[in-house]
Amino acid sequence: MGDEDEKNTPPSRTKSTVLNRTLDIVGRTFITVGLLMLAFVAYQLWGTGIEQAQSQKKLAAEFSRVTSSTVPSQAAQYDRAVLREGDVVGRISMPTLRVDTWIVAGSKLKYLEKGPGVFPQSAMPGHVGNFAVAGHRTSYGAPFGDIDKLRKGDVITVTSQEGTFNYSVTGSEVVPPTDISVLRTVDPTRAVATLITCHPKWTSSNRLVVHAELTSEQSAITTPAVLTVSTPDTSEPETVTPGWFHDTSRVWPTLAWSVALAAIWLAGSRLFRRQRREAGSAASRALAVWNRVGTYAAILSLAFLFTVTLYVMFGNLSGLLP
Repeated sequence: MGDEDEKNTPPSRTKSTVLNRTLDIVGRTFITVGLLMLAFVAYQLWGTGIEQAQSQKKLAAEFSRVTSSTVPSQAAQYDRAVLREGDVVGRISMPTLRVDTWIVAGSKLKYLEKGPGVFPQSAMPGHVGNFAVAGHRTSYGAPFGDIDKLRKGDVITVTSQEGTFNYSVTGSEVVPPTDISVLRTVDPTRAVATLITCHPKWTSSNRLVVHAELTSEQSAITTPAVLTVSTPDTSEPETVTPGWFHDTSRVWPTLAWSVALAAIWLAGSRLFRRQRREAGSAASRALAVWNRVGTYAAILSLAFLFTVTLYVMFGNLSGLLP
């Protein structure tokens, strides 16, 4: 009988059913991708900010510990200190932008997740030379999100183990990411600061560079001192800050967590469909209720696991973005 029904089904109806199923799958796929993209945007705007805030607390504690254990004789030798990448250097504040954040040693993006990073071989705060710092503009707290609003004469204050130094903004410019000349010291007798971030906002096609100079009320420390990290990279960078897929170590973790997400999603979908089938064929109402409770408990567990996995995957995916 069933075979006869299939044979008697008009071809137009069969084609219509296939088309409807195809459109249903395509529509569900687009909706899922759209929701994942919205979730990733939310993670970039707020999730990374939570992570950065936690890192900032650790940097504050680290700076307090270092300064409390540094005696004057040690501070005098500060220019010879070797920092590990990711170690706290000090604090930078821009009163006009209401920015006040801890800065770290190193400009790799995994360290910029903690806060703005000082380029290796840059001058230390207050010393003659170019004190160059890079920072995020849209994620991880966006410490440099509004540095385009800095105007000539605005003050940038930097605090390190050696004291507090005020820089006055002298101007800004937009350069391509390959223009590494902004990192170099032009005049070794002047103490200047350079702030660098992506431009325009939400993209990485260029770099916004803000220039500042130590205020005339302060005398620069004439003893040259550059940031030296424990694992120095003597090669000159090809770009001011890295671009897409800069951290290749996160490629495979991103793919692996993506596969795990797909597996959890498929498991949840099958479990939900099975629950619907069993709800209509249960022998008794009591059995149907217990089946439903057990299934929903499993679905909630999978939903929690999916959320955690998604968060970890987003963290790895962020490492591939500029």
